[in-house]
Amino acid sequence: MGRAAAPPPPLPRSPFSLGVASGDPTPDGVVLWTRLAPDPLRGGGMPSLDVDVEWEVGTDETFDEVIARGVATATPHDGHALHVEVSGLEPDRWYAYRFRVGEHTSPAGRTRTAPAAEDSPDRLRLAVTNCQDLQGGYYIAHRDIAVQGFDAVLFLGDYIYEVPGVDDPDQALAERKYLGARFPESLEEYRARYARARLDPDLQAAHASCPWIVTFDDHEVINNYAGGDGALGGTGPTFAARRAAAYRAWWEHMPVRTPPPEGDTVRVHRDVRWGDLAHLFVIETRQEADVPPCRATSTFDQGPGCPERLEPGRSALGAEQREWLFDGLVRSEAIWTVLGNPVLLAGLDVSDPGEQPEYFLEVWDGYPAERRALVERLADPRVPSPVVLTGDYHAAFVNVVKPDPWDPASPVAAPELLATSVSSGLDVHDYRAKNPQVQWFDGSHHGYLDTEIGRDRIVARFRGIADVKDPSSPVSTVATFEVTPGKPPRVERV
Repeated sequence: MGRAAAPPPPLPRSPFSLGVASGDPTPDGVVLWTRLAPDPLRGGGMPSLDVDVEWEVGTDETFDEVIARGVATATPHDGHALHVEVSGLEPDRWYAYRFRVGEHTSPAGRTRTAPAAEDSPDRLRLAVTNCQDLQGGYYIAHRDIAVQGFDAVLFLGDYIYEVPGVDDPDQALAERKYLGARFPESLEEYRARYARARLDPDLQAAHASCPWIVTFDDHEVINNYAGGDGALGGTGPTFAARRAAAYRAWWEHMPVRTPPPEGDTVRVHRDVRWGDLAHLFVIETRQEADVPPCRATSTFDQGPGCPERLEPGRSALGAEQREWLFDGLVRSEAIWTVLGNPVLLAGLDVSDPGEQPEYFLEVWDGYPAERRALVERLADPRVPSPVVLTGDYHAAFVNVVKPDPWDPASPVAAPELLATSVSSGLDVHDYRAKNPQVQWFDGSHHGYLDTEIGRDRIVARFRGIADVKDPSSPVSTVATFEVTPGKPPRVERV
């Protein structure tokens, strides 16, 4: 029998205002998350004391049969956030979970374990989502995700936006405006950004519906940062302190199976196996990245004719993550090898017709030598049926990934399916005329990507929202593609 929970301090209201979540499933367990915050936008509202929290896992939402329970301690140092790593569960099973502090009980969440390594599941249904600027619109995508019956959500970055509150009605909805007229810098300010997003009932419902597998991109810290170069955030010790605060707030609010940050470093890359069906590798391309090339001489995040970007040693992954990824890819034994990738991999020339090529330089186009090495590893015969799932661009794409993106003779290594943004402003520019690797494009819908991974095919449904600023706007399938396994997998519209 585990220890009993100590009596909690008096609380003015329920501490479970930010809901519950789960993540990073394994065959015998899952991470359960909550953060105690009776006054979430004013520092959380908890006393500066350790608080015991009871947790339960049941076979269903009635909790008539509780199969695991325990007590975890929420500390002021972690913003009273909890990451309970439950083990000893059965593989490939759905469960319910909840938390309790004194007389206060959290909402119940649903979660599931992954199939065992030797199992042969028929499917894995992932909701792929990213870029959810709260000011930009309602989380209609999350409302849809919550009722669709997904096995997991793969979130690929930009969970929060660091921009100040905006009064312009063309850019922001007044009722969803960020608090404060400045960019966040401190841990308290980043915590408030996450709390503001997590108060959204549709986001809470999506988190409570299934486990999430999460990585980050740039807006969790500041736009277009890379490594120790903070772009608008500057460089040096001041930016390092800001990055440390941002990473800790991210960790405190995500249901991740990863140690807490050490200063301005946090391990994000990890893998999730789904029996012999799929092996998912999750990466990030920011914290160890070399400074984007030509940043001092070109426009802010684009660079026409930048020879520096071609230098062979430039890296977005960093040495440790690259070794882990390149080694893991060739050890995959699943039908599908899936790369959860925050930024567009296939390459994109964003210049106008007739103009010299131009690329965004703080994404993969700023690191073409390492991109080529990654694409060649995906093409390795030892890597089964690679598929790249991507976020960031605020539009939906189907691409083919090649070592030489703009060379028609370059062999295809993998398809890339890129989810549009949940609510962040759309990019309507269709660059297909200069980018033959782009097979399909839609810049007119917010939404997400419904990815049903089966043994003989992946069915990818691009789910679109008619008007993200209308809370009653419907969600519909804009386009459907099928991917069949092979070297490379083939993608066709249906």
